[in-house]
Parts: sequence; C-alpha cells; structure tokens
Amino acid sequence: MGIFDWFKGKKTEQVATERASTGAPAAFALDDAALVKQVEPLLVQRKFAEIEALLRRTLALEGHALDPRHVAYPVSLNLLSAVLTSQDRPEETVALLREVLALHEKVLGPDEPRTEASLHVLVNVLGKYEKDAEAEVSLSRALSQKDDARDGGRPSYRSLLGLFGGVLGIGGKVDEAVAVHRRALVLEERAVGPNHPAFWSAASGLASVLQKQGNAGEAEGLLRRVAALKEATLGERHPDHLKSLFLLEYMLAVQEKHEEAEACARRLLDLQEKTLGERHPETLSTSDRLAHHRMRAGKS
Repeated sequence: MGIFDWFKGKKTEQVATERASTGAPAAFALDDAALVKQVEPLLVQRKFAEIEALLRRTLALEGHALDPRHVAYPVSLNLLSAVLTSQDRPEETVALLREVLALHEKVLGPDEPRTEASLHVLVNVLGKYEKDAEAEVSLSRALSQKDDARDGGRPSYRSLLGLFGGVLGIGGKVDEAVAVHRRALVLEERAVGPNHPAFWSAASGLASVLQKQGNAGEAEGLLRRVAALKEATLGERHPDHLKSLFLLEYMLAVQEKHEEAEACARRLLDLQEKTLGERHPETLSTSDRLAHHRMRAGKS
C-alpha cells in the first residue's frame, strides 16, 4: 500500500486519535485532523503543488511544536515524500525518506515495525528510480544488525529479508539472492505455516531466483506446491490461484515442457472463461499461449 493509499483510507477521527496516542498535545492532534480535511480534496484533484506547500507549512509548525525526533513528525515527512514522488523528484524524495528512516531509528529503534516499514518504503522508491545499489546497501546495513533466530518471528523483519533477496536478484547476485530467499521461506513457514499468503509470496520469490540460477526444476516444484496450497485454501477460481497457474505455466514453458505447459494453460483458460468471461483480455492471452504450446509440442 502506498502512502497516499494509506492516507485516503484513514478517517479524520482515526488520524487524530492515532496522532494523539503518540504523545502529541491534544491541540496538535486537532490540527492534524484539520490537515487531513484540507489535503483530501486536493488529493482527489491531484493538486500536488498545493499539497506540497501545505505540508511544508505543517512541517515548519511541527518542527516548532515538537522535537523533530517525535514520532508524529515523520508522518508528515512521509506524506511530503509521496507528493515529491508523484512529481518525479527523486533526489528530494530519497533525501526525505532517509531522514524519516534516521528519525525512526533514533526514536523507535532499528527493530520497531515502523522503522522497518520506513526502510521498506525507502527501498521501494530507490528501486523505482533504478538506484538498486543504494537499496542493497541500505538493506544490508539494516539486516547486518539483526538475526534470524532473534528477529525471525517479526513479520516486518521477514518482509525486509524477502525484499533484500529481490534486490540482490535484480543486481545479478543470484546465488546470494537464493540463499536469502531460502532463509525467508524457512522463517515464514515456521512463523505462519504453509497456508498463509506470506509463505506463498516467499516461495514465489525463491522460485524466481532459482530459475535465474538455472534451477528451474526446483522452482517448478515450489510453484506446484504454491498452486496446490492456494487452491486448497482459496478455491480454484480465486485470482491468486489463477496467478499461480500462470507462473507454473511459464516455468514449464521455460523448461520446454510444452505438453505440461499446454495442460496447465488449458486448465487456466477453463477457469478464466468461467470467472472472467471468454472475451476478457487475460482469457484471450491465455488462449494465445495455449495455441503456442500446442504448436511447440508438435500439435495442430
């Protein structure tokens, strides 16, 4: 969820209550609720320059009303960084998000979920601007201070571990990426079990880098397991199950297992016709791939 998605989903009273619960003065919480009311219509109209000006004024006031290290202060910094991202101003955005992370580390500590969430946002923005080397350094520094045995029970830590594996894979460090993803998968299975979306995500992440490593067979086994788990847990027509069938079909095609890929695509097509309709773009795309698999398998 993006910063603006979070912001739009909050009720004015919710934001005031949450801000007040951080220890901010009551008057400050009320001002914050008023800020939400001012920003919401501007957000709908995509008047980002006006939102930026409003947030900068708010930050100036907050800086006087509170110690800048106060947990309320980074919230407005986060919102401002989202505005700058929408205006494609990468250097300013990254600088603000680094400030948010530094404040969270200082005030809340490196292991607090909000600190790890702010690191997650920073890394995603770095990735958006193709600053993958910087993303790797930021994650490596943070994770070097943590430990699987001590921190593996925390979802925010496991999420960072999976993110690190993805960044390593993008950077071409495939063997390291596989090792990190394996750690993340073990921790997810231990913490939430195999019937949880976090486990499925970790397994899919590992499958992706295994394929890059040349271990498509092991990747296929993981994707088959995920598809079976999703079908049993969510039902065969659930969108997440359909997505898992698509990924499995792709992995079979990569290995030139054209008859198996054909069977997988045929099943996916049948389910898509029932759930999406025969003329849906995804249904038509699957139909085209099915014809391709049949051709590669030597069938007319």
